[in-house]
Amino acid sequence: MEAKEKEILNEVISGTKCQFVIPVFQRNYDWGEKDCKRLFDDIIELAQNEEDFSKKHFIGAFVYKFNKIVETSFNEYILIDGQQRLTSLTLLLKALHDYLDKVEENSKELQSEIYETYLINKFAKKENFKLKLKPNKVDNQNFNLLMDNKFEDIEVTSNIYRNYKFFLKSFENLDVDISSFYNAMQRVEGVSVVLDDKDNPQVIFESLNSTGLDLSDIDLIRNYLLMNVDTKEQTRLYENYWIKMEEMLDESFTQFVRDYLSMKNSLVTPSSKNKIYKTFQKYYDNLNITIEELLDQLLKAARVYYRLLKPINKNTDLNNVLNDYIKLGIKTTYPFLLALLIDNDDEVFEKKKISDSELANIVGLLESYIIRRNVCNLAGGGLSQLMAQMYNTLKDKYEEDFYSDTYIKISMHLAGVTTKAYLPKNEEFIREFLERDMYKNRNLRFILEKFEKFNQSKEIVDFSSLSIEHIMPQTLNDEWRRSLETEEESPEEFHEEYKNTIGNLTLTAYNSEMSNKPFNKKAKHTEFSRLNLNSDIKSYTHWGRKEIEERAIKLKDMALKLWAYPAISNIESISSYKIALLQDDDFDYSGTIPKGIEIKNKNFLANSWTKLYMETIKHFYNLDKTLLLSLLEKEEFANSDKPVISKHSTDLRNPKKLHKRTSLYIETNFNTERKMQILKEISKLYRFEDNDIVIFID
Repeated sequence: MEAKEKEILNEVISGTKCQFVIPVFQRNYDWGEKDCKRLFDDIIELAQNEEDFSKKHFIGAFVYKFNKIVETSFNEYILIDGQQRLTSLTLLLKALHDYLDKVEENSKELQSEIYETYLINKFAKKENFKLKLKPNKVDNQNFNLLMDNKFEDIEVTSNIYRNYKFFLKSFENLDVDISSFYNAMQRVEGVSVVLDDKDNPQVIFESLNSTGLDLSDIDLIRNYLLMNVDTKEQTRLYENYWIKMEEMLDESFTQFVRDYLSMKNSLVTPSSKNKIYKTFQKYYDNLNITIEELLDQLLKAARVYYRLLKPINKNTDLNNVLNDYIKLGIKTTYPFLLALLIDNDDEVFEKKKISDSELANIVGLLESYIIRRNVCNLAGGGLSQLMAQMYNTLKDKYEEDFYSDTYIKISMHLAGVTTKAYLPKNEEFIREFLERDMYKNRNLRFILEKFEKFNQSKEIVDFSSLSIEHIMPQTLNDEWRRSLETEEESPEEFHEEYKNTIGNLTLTAYNSEMSNKPFNKKAKHTEFSRLNLNSDIKSYTHWGRKEIEERAIKLKDMALKLWAYPAISNIESISSYKIALLQDDDFDYSGTIPKGIEIKNKNFLANSWTKLYMETIKHFYNLDKTLLLSLLEKEEFANSDKPVISKHSTDLRNPKKLHKRTSLYIETNFNTERKMQILKEISKLYRFEDNDIVIFID
């Protein structure tokens, strides 16, 4: 590596037969007007300094790597850092060149100097080497059109064109002479860093204290993946994978990568500056796959993630429930949802691991979970971390059995959460639903729209034309006050207590002028009564405490159907028989199928005896590793001299790894009776009581 301060124009750009190439992986030209103005003003300040003509202006670092001789004596340099500044200086030179054409009569010599020294390679034999600067693929077309003066074809909203126009206009208001400004440009300096084959461009790039625009996490990730790949391979990977994700996800690209990493790592990815990039770097460094394999995985996941960004018009149960869920905007659940959607995608796997109907039920369960917590005013509480780790927790627990009765396993897991991220049960949900100020609820409109759809007739309702309405108005007028005085001692106190409760809130399409009208006029208004949500209201002649409470109860019943607590919340409800493990002496296990096991009120689903056997031993291991490992030292256990557990799989006939993060193996080559005998002996070792462990059988 060679690093040296140099004048950018005379010692970097002016080289003969050289071209600076901005690789495809670099971000687009992003400088705005304020950045260009700062550069222009800095040069003017330098030009106005008549006392010291040796003064320089430092603009930052320019890092580039010699790539190859693309034709005889022609050098190509790949820009690693400084592309924003070099592009801006080039646009400034082009603007100065064109400005001279308009105002200076004797400027041909200076124009030629600028054009032939800094903008083009005069002796280039091939057209694609003509320009000194070659921007990345996105900016290259507009840049070439600008250099060829084909202004009518340029995209006028591009930063290339807009910044050129800004510089051109700035010359019209220049308060120093052209020669002084041009001479000042010669004194713009930067650190020229030329890399050789021994240098790692990525490490140097990250260590630079760049004076350009801050790079986003996505910029850093793209550079990290593609910077050390040769030019042709860069272009291929960029076009086949990266640009497809970028165009598909647009502004959601960063969020996708964050959610993807949270899903993979079972840990919420921090969103603070460069944390996503650092997490990605660590994630990839621990993988044993190629860059292309990783990009292929990311592209497949991105296509799946896109389903969470754009509603799908195809009318299926899954699409309908997914589109509804997206409206909630609870992106903290997306790492978990992404994992499930990948399992549901037949482009990722040859066959869907989770069916559409199963996934539709799971998304409905998540909606119930979110709405119940929202109504009960439960925020945070570790929800993000729960959603980051839940998929891998369940996969580790059930392995491939996770895909059998997936809905039941997830519902049991959510129902068993005891942290602040818990799923509210009916008693709490009903109480809060009936009593809470629902007008302030962020999901009120969603809730009311779901009520309207619940019993929707063939008439399709345009929800965009509807607004949330208080039946008893937010502000009491004299007419409403007189109506309430017939049954309330203090209409104001009643109004304050009931106005924002669910029984008094609805959707309407009528004009806001109707808001404070008497109840009988509201109820008869066609834009009010045509909605299913309001169909029973028109039967009332009065609107007060009794009516609001009656309607709230009806809506509560509907809410319990829409956002039901999962019916399968314990193993007992899906089994036909249960038996205590330590009291099973007379029980014949032959021909039976288990549903699961309960160990001191902790439930584990299992649809085979081997699975139940493994899950129970895993739980014992988690309770006390030392105690379980003591079995390794026993020459005989459970009336057998065959090893039950070993650190070496070769010691066992049919070994199964206890956990992917351990090097312990369990012998599974036993019949069911023998497996249960082993579990009983281990249970005694752990001093479990007779009824502490219960087995549930189909």
